[in-house]
Amino acid sequence: MQTLHGPAAVLAATNSHPYARFGVSLSDGAHVRGAAEAGAVVWVGRSPYGWVAHGLGDVSTVVDLVDRADFLGEVRWINLPRHDPGPGYVRNEEWDLLWATSPAPPQPGGERVVPVDDEAAVGALLDVAFPDAGVRPGSPHVLGWYGVWADGSLVACAADRSTRAPGVGPVGVIGGVAVHPEHRRSGLGAAVTGELTRRLQQTHDMVALGVDASNTAAIRMYERLGYAGRHEVTSVRPSTVEA
Repeated sequence: MQTLHGPAAVLAATNSHPYARFGVSLSDGAHVRGAAEAGAVVWVGRSPYGWVAHGLGDVSTVVDLVDRADFLGEVRWINLPRHDPGPGYVRNEEWDLLWATSPAPPQPGGERVVPVDDEAAVGALLDVAFPDAGVRPGSPHVLGWYGVWADGSLVACAADRSTRAPGVGPVGVIGGVAVHPEHRRSGLGAAVTGELTRRLQQTHDMVALGVDASNTAAIRMYERLGYAGRHEVTSVRPSTVEA
């Protein structure tokens, strides 16, 4: 087993896989550590959400590395390649990391997308359109919100939660995409996501977002916007850790 210290070591061991860039960039950099064996890599970092671990490679080898790791400590959750968790772990969720592999094409309505500094309006929209959203005004990493207004109300939004971790190239990340139920099926989701993607691609060589694995409609929309890269994740937590 090879011991890894720091973001550069993890990125080297994973050949700078897009998921590794994303996962490493979420941490503060100074506390990243991990292990590699037989092409599988596991690492942990301290994020604003707590200690989070990640794994890449053959899932059975990754799980074995997790079981043998002595550096996970009080890890809050572990993002592993898609699999059925074994004893000792509880499934949190299944989600996909998607990343754009081509420039986002202009979308109808994209010219209506503007920066939004009204946190109350964003919160009210999310309460109606995406009540389980993990990204909200005041969330760690959120650099700003963008959205579409109609008749004085915010009807679509997306967050720029791009990362600026030391020692890792900046990664453009989009989250909190939501459209008011009364304005769905009008292309606003594609408009706000596409326009924010276009803006981030001007300054980032990688733009990514996470999506619930069962949300096939959203995944198809993101694919139309150029998000052809995909890594399937099963997020688990040790059964001894409370949700």
